[in-house]
Amino acid sequence: MKSLFKDNYDLRNLFFIIIYCSIFLVLRLSSSLTAMTLDEAELFIDASEFKLGFDDQPPLYSWIIKALSLIFGLNVPLMVTVNQILICVFFCVIYSILRFLYKRRTTELALLSYVFIFLYSYDFYRYMIHTTLMVVIAALCFWVFLKLLYRPKPTYYAVLGTLMALGILAKYNFVFFVLLIFISSLFNKLARKRFFNKKTFLFFIFFVLVSSPHFIWLYNDGFKALKYTLDRGHSGDLSQNILQVLVDFLWQPLLYSLIFLVFFFKDINLRFSSDRIQIRRLLISVLLFAYLVPLLVIIFFKLGNFSQRWLASVNFLLPIVFFGFITKTNADRFFRAFCGLLISVIFLIKFIAFHSPDLYKKTIFIHLPHKKTYSILKDELESSSNICVYQDLLLFAGLKSLNPNLQILYSKKSICPDGELLLWNALAEREPSFLTKKQKERIKVLKIPYEKSSSDRLYEIHYLRIH
Repeated sequence: MKSLFKDNYDLRNLFFIIIYCSIFLVLRLSSSLTAMTLDEAELFIDASEFKLGFDDQPPLYSWIIKALSLIFGLNVPLMVTVNQILICVFFCVIYSILRFLYKRRTTELALLSYVFIFLYSYDFYRYMIHTTLMVVIAALCFWVFLKLLYRPKPTYYAVLGTLMALGILAKYNFVFFVLLIFISSLFNKLARKRFFNKKTFLFFIFFVLVSSPHFIWLYNDGFKALKYTLDRGHSGDLSQNILQVLVDFLWQPLLYSLIFLVFFFKDINLRFSSDRIQIRRLLISVLLFAYLVPLLVIIFFKLGNFSQRWLASVNFLLPIVFFGFITKTNADRFFRAFCGLLISVIFLIKFIAFHSPDLYKKTIFIHLPHKKTYSILKDELESSSNICVYQDLLLFAGLKSLNPNLQILYSKKSICPDGELLLWNALAEREPSFLTKKQKERIKVLKIPYEKSSSDRLYEIHYLRIH
């Protein structure tokens, strides 16, 4: 069994992984230290206090940020840095799995091929927060699972149970990964022998110990968070959207398969060595169930809306399985060059999106002028004992991050209780319906240019002092 980063070769590749992730971190932080994505804004609110659960997301990521904020403060650089560290950990774990299974050359090619899975090469750096943590835990689970197959130590069962519980506490659709591990183990002789025995009791003990506090909270809360997740899937009619659901479900694995075949079709070897045949068969069955299980869930629950992010906990298996069919190849030079080109293009797109919105032809979250808004409205804001931001989570989180001492509330409802100063984003929301005619006459308008933008389109805030 290979140890992780055992020599200079592995340390060199670890260094390149860190550099790769650091470039994205620098691009993000150099563009803004205060702007947030919608997921980051939700996390900013959830991490402001410790709870066993929340109505929209599982709590694990919020717990991590809350714990770290006690040391570093709750701010955007902390959230962005933690997310990038998790991405770096993900690629390091993937590298260790590949080195565990394959030789150096195959490992490098498989790792580079993750650039073709856009969940990990592009979306990781766009809006994935809780999903990032789930993917890291899924990769760690799979690594421990493989080690357990070779050496069924009691420690591995306990660690696997703990990780699977943490995976569900990170994102509820982690259940896809849990199901595929159990089901694929049933159909493999080695996995069945290792995974279903007396030591499995340790797995269940640690799983229950770690997950039970949150599940008790879910029960007492009426399973609102689970209902929220299912409602998102039920937002469309499966009978009417079946083609769209299938496209969303299949386009990423099909695209990766096509690219793999273009480069390596001549090098595919379907014969496995006898010492690895059980592992190879298991990997193939795991990949098959990785897509069969979610597909059955879609059909059973009649989910008319499907996001590729729901497959984030299983898509990472594609390179791990596919490159098991490659022993020798002459295409690695062209493949490396193509991967390098695509990585460079992604870096360039991110740089333009963050720093040149006029060239990008689109303003994104990072260009919202919350800092300018706060500066202009500073006297109004700081003199108000009760501020209400109506229906704009990004504005609320942006102002709160700039001054944690603001007495500010966020309202999703049709009223803002006891609000002294009322604000809303006029471009995103209509004026609140609960305002009286006289109050509407006193509405003030603030128009501000977007950050790093010289276009005529302005960010528009409406505000009103109610009392």
